[in-house]
Order: sequence, then C-alpha cells, then structure tokens
Amino acid sequence: MRDMPKDAGVIARQFNHWYTRLLAALTILILAALLILLTFCDRQQQSRIECQMQQLDALVRMLIDDTEKLLYPLAVSIAGDPSVRKILEAGFRHIELGDAEAEQASRDALYSLLEVRWQEMRNVVELRQVHFLTADGISFLRMHEPSRHGDGLVSVRPLIRRALATGQPQTGYEVGRLYGGVRVILPIRGADERLRGLVEVGLSMGPILEPLTREMGMLSALLFPQQLVDSIPERPPFLVPMRINGDDVYLDTCASSSELASILGTANLTQADFQSSQPQWRRVASGEREWLLFLLPFRGAVIGQSDQQTGAQVGQLLIWRDYSDAAKDQARCRQKILLLALLLWLGMAILVYYGLKRGTSFLQSRVDAQTREIRTLADSLQEQAMTDPLTAVRNRRYLIRRLQEQQSRYERRREVASVIMLDVDHFKQINDRYGHICGDQVLIALARQLEKAMRPTDILARYGGEEFCILLPMTDLDEAKVLAERLRQQVAKLAIACPKVGERIQITISLGIATWRSGDSGQDIIRRADEALYRAKQKGRDRVEIESGSPRSSSEF
Repeated sequence: MRDMPKDAGVIARQFNHWYTRLLAALTILILAALLILLTFCDRQQQSRIECQMQQLDALVRMLIDDTEKLLYPLAVSIAGDPSVRKILEAGFRHIELGDAEAEQASRDALYSLLEVRWQEMRNVVELRQVHFLTADGISFLRMHEPSRHGDGLVSVRPLIRRALATGQPQTGYEVGRLYGGVRVILPIRGADERLRGLVEVGLSMGPILEPLTREMGMLSALLFPQQLVDSIPERPPFLVPMRINGDDVYLDTCASSSELASILGTANLTQADFQSSQPQWRRVASGEREWLLFLLPFRGAVIGQSDQQTGAQVGQLLIWRDYSDAAKDQARCRQKILLLALLLWLGMAILVYYGLKRGTSFLQSRVDAQTREIRTLADSLQEQAMTDPLTAVRNRRYLIRRLQEQQSRYERRREVASVIMLDVDHFKQINDRYGHICGDQVLIALARQLEKAMRPTDILARYGGEEFCILLPMTDLDEAKVLAERLRQQVAKLAIACPKVGERIQITISLGIATWRSGDSGQDIIRRADEALYRAKQKGRDRVEIESGSPRSSSEF
C-alpha cells in the first residue's frame, strides 16, 4: 500500500505531462488557426476591394460610353435642323466673301435661334458646350461664349483636326482650353455633300461621374502627370497644380474634394503610380479617418497633342470614399476573433470541442453572409451589364455572347437558327417631331410588343439606336418569315401613347431575315440580316426581306 502514493504520483505526473503537451499542442493549433483565419479575412477583404475596383473601372467606361450615346443624338438634332443649316450656310458664305457685318448678323441669328434650346440642355443634362466651326477649323460660334470667335483650333484640338481630316464624326474625352470632358464632333455638309463645317457638343466630367457620388457615396477627380501638362502650349486654368511626395501633378477641379490633398499626401504615390496603365487601390489613413483610394488609368486627347498621341493614356481617374466605418467593422471583427481565441484557450480543459465548434460556426456564418452578398452583387452587376437600360431587353453584348454559343451548337450538331434584324421606319422624324422622350416611349412600347409575340427560347436584344435583333434558335427560314410578318402586322396596329404631345403615335417596322449557314460566325449572319433590312428600307419600308442567296430572297409579304 505504500507504493500507491508513488503510483499516484507517477499517474499525476503523466497526466500533467500529457495535459501540458495537449494544452501546448492545442494552443499552437489555435494560434495557427487564428493566423490562417486572419490571413483569409485579409485576403477576402483585398479580393472584395479588387472586385470593386474592376467594377468601378467598367462602370466609368460605361458612363463615358453612355454620355457619348447621349451627346451624339443632341449633335445630330442640331446639325440636322434646317434652320441651323440655313443660317450656317449664310454665315460661311459671308466669311468667304469677307463681309464681317453680315457674318456677325448670321452669328447673332444662330445664337438667338438656339438660345432657348441651349439653356434647356444646360439645365437638363448640364451640357457644357455647343460649338460651331468652319471647314477650316475656325470658331464660328460658341454658345457658352458667343463673344469669342474667329480663332483657329486645328493646330491645338486633336479631335477637331481628325474630324476635318476624315470627314467623319469623332467622339471621346479631350482636355481643351476651358474644360476636360467627353465631346462629340459631327461634320456639317452642304447640299453638294461638301464639308461646310463642324458642330461640337461637350459635357464636363463632373456631371458624368456624378452617379458615383449620388448612388455610391464616392468622390472623384482627374489627375494628370506633370510631363503631360508640360506638353500643353498653355496650361488650362481648370488644371490645379499639386505637389505630392516631391512630384508635381495637376488635378481637374471639376470633381475634386477638400480632403484629396491630405489623402494623396499620405498615400505614398509616385510618378510611376501616376503613369501606371493598370488599375490600383490604396487604403489611406488621413487624420482620424480612413479612405479607400482607387487609381484608374484614363485615356483621351489633350490640346496640342499629335494625332499619334490621341487616344493614349492621359492620366488617372481618382475615386475615393470614406472607409472609416468599414475599417472599424473590420477591426471589431478582428477583435472578436482574438477574444474568441482567448476564451477558447482559457476554457480548453473542459470546453475545447464546444468552443471550437461555436467559433467555427460563427466565423463560417460571417463568411457565408459576405459570400452571398458578393454573389448577389455580382449577379446584379452581370444582369445590368447584359440589359439595355431604356427598353429592359437584352443588349448587344449579351446578343454577341449568345450568337457565339449558337455558332458552337451549329458546328457540333448542325442546329438550325435564324436572325431577324428590324428597326423603326422614319424614327428620326419621330424624334424631331415629338422629341426624344416620345422616341424613347416608342422604343419601349415596341420592345414590349415584340416580347409578347416571341417564344421563351427566342432572344430579343436592342442592337443600337432604334435597331433590334431577334435570335431564333431551332427556327428555319420559313418559320422565321412567318414570325417576322406577324411582328410587322402587330406593330403596325400599335397606337403608342405619348403624354408629352397628347396624341398616339403609330409606327411601322422594316425587317431583314438571315438563317445560319455552314462556316457562319455571329458577325456573318448579322451582316446578312442587316443587308436584308437595308433592302427592305430601299423597297419602301414596312416590309420583310430575306437574305440574298436564299430561295426566296426577294419575297414580299
């Protein structure tokens, strides 16, 4: 019996030995798990920010593209106004004759004609510029500054120079003398088709990027490196110099913020960052607040640049938002994780299994919730990227992807398919007579009518402007012709209400059909359907035409 204490002591020492080892092993495991978990959370956070950065880059490109689509019809409506063309013809003729007094009279008449419309466009879309130029690139009338005219712009404005050289419309971002923004320049031709002049409309970047502030709480500014600004003959007054970490840069003040100087001062940015062609992001602590800063490469033209430089990168679009709350949430999350690990360690002797299970469940639920949010946001953004914002039908990008899928199905299984291209007859006259709001109502009503007549497997997409495309899987040419004729008849019966004008508008459509052939790509079948649509237009509109080379290519319904 005297050996029992010794045996008990051995057992106690062994228990203490193994308990200590187990406690040390579990402590190491918890510390390792904690490190892995924190690293995973950091990487998840970085991944979300990088995803947001890519989405922002795509959103900015979409905003600029939408702005060009908005400005182009405005320029077309101005350039196509018979009264405007008549006054411009007279003014240009007076310039050629050297009659300065008559030239000024034409200029005053043109300003009076467009003054009300100009003010409306400034109030509604914050239009920055409507500018008329001669065929020599001489300013004839600036609606925003009518007293300034007669200066030559060919040598300093790349987009104007290219429009005059090619005789084609030009669009894009350009830094000019008074502002930097998106511009659309259209040629104005006389009755003899000879180039008579140009009309330019423009919108500064402030209104274009305003949705970032309104919808997402983000601020923005354009940053230009010193090397680029030094190449400009005379620095534009809206470019404000700033010195960051010993490097001189310039900001477009149209969208800047008072916090930007302190943010950039602590972001450790260099000239290499300012000239980088890849999107970047930084988390920046400035004072008591933390900011999330994105740098997105920006392309365009700058006054004084050569034609070869036009379209190259000109600077960085800075987008930033207050990240303080998110950073605090992240810090609180880390604190909770550390506290949980401490509690697990303290209660390890009796609650190891319970503590680990609870901690894992808690953390997994947070990861799952965040993953669901990311997936929901990604699905929403993908849906928006594939949908036409006006008509709510699919857009051209979605159509091209589905055409590629159809091409693969045809190559594998010879699965037949057809394409219908259609557009509204005399749509420009509808816009000119009733206005663009009624024109939009016409497109929306047309889209709804087309959707009613289609099968669930058919794909309707807005191809551009008033032009729509319908992809008909498992549909041969005869079936496509029947559907096209039914669509034409149903649309002709539509009476579209337009509250702005107090009357109903009736429209007709022209349609072109093509069916899939061996070796076709999506572009091939679209081209043939578009050619058939063009023939329908030439033959009087409100009709269906079939692609050339088909047995009934000249059929008429």
